[in-house]
Amino acid sequence: MIGAGGIGAATVVALAKTGFENITIYDFDTMEEHNLPNQLLPMWVRDQYTLQWAKTTTLFHLVHDPADITITPVHERYVDQPLGETIILAVDSPDARRSIWAQVQGSKDTLFCLDGRMVITSMDLYAIDMMDEEDVKR
Repeated sequence: MIGAGGIGAATVVALAKTGFENITIYDFDTMEEHNLPNQLLPMWVRDQYTLQWAKTTTLFHLVHDPADITITPVHERYVDQPLGETIILAVDSPDARRSIWAQVQGSKDTLFCLDGRMVITSMDLYAIDMMDEEDVKR
């Protein structure tokens, strides 16, 4: 998972609760007041954890503390770290998305890519089978 904002946080929680393991999440950002509504954080997390924590650390505790599910939080900007079989893009910067997509296209390890895009009233999800050339072109 690349991005721990609104899309990334909700997706990681859903994946972890449904039994997915070996989830690594990259995000360099920290929690700020305006992030609270988008992070699915219950009140006990808001009370227990302070703002300015890494989004990945906050997300780790959100998933781990109530259910003992572990994810791997990486508090750094995703640049060119190794890619896995499935990549979920949940970044809010078009430039970052283009840069990551260029790397995903060149990866021989990535089989599937999900790209979530959210605006105020809607969300789009693009599912790309990296083994299908037409899918990748689209």
